[in-house]
Amino acid sequence: MINLLNPKMIKVALIVGVIAAVAFFSYRAGRDHVLAQHAELLKEKDRRIAQLQTELETDKETIKVVYRDKIRTIRTAADISGCADTRAPDDILQQFER
Repeated sequence: MINLLNPKMIKVALIVGVIAAVAFFSYRAGRDHVLAQHAELLKEKDRRIAQLQTELETDKETIKVVYRDKIRTIRTAADISGCADTRAPDDILQQFER
């Protein structure tokens, strides 16, 4: 039978306990550090978004909208009759005016 009060067993238990405690607290310190870095990155992202929004608002104020009339070109027909170049007869035009 193993005697748990043996000095060697107590020493092994203490070493295992110290290793477990160091591992646990190291994990917590690392986790807290990563969470702090993540929070800082989120704050930086929010600051950058706010900066870009203000830049966008100032740029929108300086934009001048210029409209251009649509220009249509009528190309001549490929056939010899030139139907795209001639004026439609008056009786046909009167039908569309009604």
